[in-house]
Amino acid sequence: MNGHTHFVIGISAGIVLAANLDANTPATLAIIAAAGLGALAPDIDTPNSLISRRLWPLSLLSRPFLKHRGLTHGLLAFFLVSVGILLAIGLGVPNVLWGFPAGWATHIIADLCTKDGLRLLWPKRRDFRVLPRRFAVRTGSLGEAIIALVFFVWVLYQGFGIPSVHSAITSAIQYWQ
Repeated sequence: MNGHTHFVIGISAGIVLAANLDANTPATLAIIAAAGLGALAPDIDTPNSLISRRLWPLSLLSRPFLKHRGLTHGLLAFFLVSVGILLAIGLGVPNVLWGFPAGWATHIIADLCTKDGLRLLWPKRRDFRVLPRRFAVRTGSLGEAIIALVFFVWVLYQGFGIPSVHSAITSAIQYWQ
């Protein structure tokens, strides 16, 4: 997936998270921003990624130690980031930081839909994907856009009250049975 797709999907997760936390407006914006940043963060291991171009000193320092779709794309890094956020919140940092691991998770899930898959159990060299290889998407393809659209529809469904439409349809069906 490319950076823009990851960013849109991460922001989508941030919107849903903020809606489910009943966050006020400043907290909502902070959660969405943290999720967008978290969705880009795993690609710090790629020199030309959106985040590496913005945070090039950090990317440059990490390059000798990180290989693309290695550590930063595995469950270990996600776990460490989540524990770090949990500890920070325990020390009094606002809980809006939960957007960051939520965005990170969307990055991993989206990359699991690609043909290359991910080494979720890094350093183990087994690739995982959620779609069969022949249905998996290529970066920059129409399939990638469709996945972003699915996340957008999910946001509408989860975050903006479409469940009430679903509920009305369900009620109407039950009434007529």
